[in-house]
Amino acid sequence: MLEFIRENRKERNIELNVFDFNVGAIKCYEKVGFSINPDKILIREVDGETWTALNMVLKLDEWKNKN
Repeated sequence: MLEFIRENRKERNIELNVFDFNVGAIKCYEKVGFSINPDKILIREVDGETWTALNMVLKLDEWKNKN
């Protein structure tokens, strides 16, 4: 999918958001090449609880050079 986006789209960065308690997903995204963007953190109230969503970014050109 990343290769398709790199070859067929103008975007050079891919971003996603993941809740901070979803450690397995964060590790999975990091293995692929995503890194946490500390400048974008989203706070959400869900059923009276505060949930923190981390923004993660993958720079396609850097990803391609590593793979």
